[in-house]
Amino acid sequence: MSTGSGINTGLVLVGADKLMQRTSDNRAEIRSVKRTAGDALEMARRLAESGDWARFIDPKVRDMVVGLAFPAQAAPENVAPFAGAPIIVERPTFGEDVLGDGEYPGPFNEYTPDGDLVSPSQVMGGANFALGVALGFPELRATILGSAFETTPSPEELKQIHRHQRALFAVLRELEGLSKEAAQEAWRRFFHGGGGSSTLWTLLENSPVISAVGGGTYTSFTLPKNYLAVGQTLEVEFGVMLAGSAVACGYSPYLTVGAPSSLTLWSPFADYDPADFAGVSGHGGVVRVQITRRANDSSGGNRFSVSGSFVTNSYCAGNGNHYNLAFDHSIDQQISLCCGQVTAPMASFAYRGTARRL
Repeated sequence: MSTGSGINTGLVLVGADKLMQRTSDNRAEIRSVKRTAGDALEMARRLAESGDWARFIDPKVRDMVVGLAFPAQAAPENVAPFAGAPIIVERPTFGEDVLGDGEYPGPFNEYTPDGDLVSPSQVMGGANFALGVALGFPELRATILGSAFETTPSPEELKQIHRHQRALFAVLRELEGLSKEAAQEAWRRFFHGGGGSSTLWTLLENSPVISAVGGGTYTSFTLPKNYLAVGQTLEVEFGVMLAGSAVACGYSPYLTVGAPSSLTLWSPFADYDPADFAGVSGHGGVVRVQITRRANDSSGGNRFSVSGSFVTNSYCAGNGNHYNLAFDHSIDQQISLCCGQVTAPMASFAYRGTARRL
């Protein structure tokens, strides 16, 4: 064998050996891939047959997850030399219409085998979707976290929580048919001390002195909207005092509601002459007025009956009554304490005052 032939034969043998080695390596890799693929298929089979997967793909659970993931996040932005339009996502609102008919279990959305919503625009039909969305609201988070004790509650404390929650919802069931406005008023009375009398306003210092002919306003306070339920009474009482000697004039304290266009709530039947009563500085009288809310009229307007008196030196100087007065109680109203002086100036001021619901 020539030298050239030997070299060629050697190269062929080396090449064949390398090829066989590579083939062996490839076969090993193929076996490894097969094992990996087999393991993956086994994992997928076990997952598909597991209870965890069955629960996760339940439509009720899917609806909750879709709600928690709402709104869908926008795709990442690319760098750009100019600003783009901001993406504004409106926060959804939930009215009573999302509550459904109270059936259990509630309705749920339909999904494709790939997990997509069949009707994405009708997703609100899933009972748990709205719940999932609401759990992302900060006020719900504050409510839940605020309900948590700072320490682990005792068994008796847990029972107390359960009892009070049951009692609350038992009362709510008794109030079936209560309107939204009536429910708000019930809570308003609760926070204002509706179990008894509730002080709405107190005059903490003397009012400005009124001395001009024609009189003026001593002071005023705000009557919150719907503060009085039908049948409830607001009592306003204030004392007036002379700031100097009384003079002969037609004097009358009175109350108005509303600003700037005021409606007279109460005034005495007639003016009185302060000079006829202890007409010296430091003397005065007390006005006491009761405003009771009556049933609304046929058009839904708010009606009130009003009665009151002005007493000075143990003498009833004047009474006044209105049996069917109307003003809008669905908005905050300003009640003003005033005085009228029709023939001559007389200095007077209000030195005390309260308004309370009886």
